[in-house]
Amino acid sequence: MASQAYVFAHRAVPHEAFRDPARFLGILNGPDGERYLHDLWQHAGNYADAETLRADEEPRHELTFTSNGVIALIWPPPPAEVPEAHIVGVFARLADPYATTLRELSWIRVFTLEQGHDHARDEPVNMLCEWTEDGTHRSHGRGPDSTEERPFIDAVHTIVRREPPRA
Repeated sequence: MASQAYVFAHRAVPHEAFRDPARFLGILNGPDGERYLHDLWQHAGNYADAETLRADEEPRHELTFTSNGVIALIWPPPPAEVPEAHIVGVFARLADPYATTLRELSWIRVFTLEQGHDHARDEPVNMLCEWTEDGTHRSHGRGPDSTEERPFIDAVHTIVRREPPRA
């Protein structure tokens, strides 16, 4: 089994985001967003090793509308081990950039900035990875050294420009 933080960032969030993206983002954008993540965090604990439960810690989030999409950033509790995540980012493009609802999305992608380890140098590193709708975990290599949101968003935008999603 895995840790609660791993199950939350690598299983629960991607599953919910891909299952019904408009619903997922809509809840995070509304007054029930914190409660929804709390429940998802608690649910992840049901599938984790008992010694990894962190009931006194909670994830937090922020949702931002951009000129043509939406970015939901989710911060689980700080990683305790490899490959728990510093940040999970759900990036979505609106089908109509002038839309006033989240009902029609042309694509959605889920990225993680994960705690990694450089074995050659025996030091921690951040890895930028992505979960796909079919459950594939893709590594995009070393991520930004900072765990702040701006370097993470910039790194994801570089990937999206280099590897545009199929609309």
